[in-house]
Amino acid sequence: MRLRERAHFQYGNKNTASKKFEFIVLPAFKPRTSVDTHDTDLLLDVVAIGKSVNASTTEEPRSANELPSPEPNAGQRSALRSLARRYRARRRRPRPDHADPAERRKRKRAKLLDCRVSEWAEWSECRGEGCVGSALRTRRVIRRQRPGGAPCPPTAQSRWCTKNCTAPPEVYRRDDLS
Repeated sequence: MRLRERAHFQYGNKNTASKKFEFIVLPAFKPRTSVDTHDTDLLLDVVAIGKSVNASTTEEPRSANELPSPEPNAGQRSALRSLARRYRARRRRPRPDHADPAERRKRKRAKLLDCRVSEWAEWSECRGEGCVGSALRTRRVIRRQRPGGAPCPPTAQSRWCTKNCTAPPEVYRRDDLS
């Protein structure tokens, strides 16, 4: 992380004059507890530089230490505090997978596009003529594939199975085939 980052904040809508502020974000190390002063937590302070200007002007502040000459009004102070809070929260929130945000968005988008199916149902009873038959199990499609997503896997499986054979042995003789 750089020690100084410049950030721009603009607020207002088409009905009001749009205001633009420029900030320098400074890291500030503050202890978590009064007892343990050696263990520090990185907090970020947002400091306004320059003065509030209309979005149409390109006035730049002369130095980083120069504060706005007119005091911001209550609405502007509230907006600045809100910006600082969001910036701090975004910087302090660790991600467990330490992945690139673009990769996380790509994976999330892919999950929404892929086909989803339910778990397999139980195998059916063995059906067929004689001692050999087949059993079947199925699953249903929960969400169909969308363009760019993974296709649906098979929704049915079958396997060979045997039943209790009680037929006389001469039925299975192959003497007449030779």
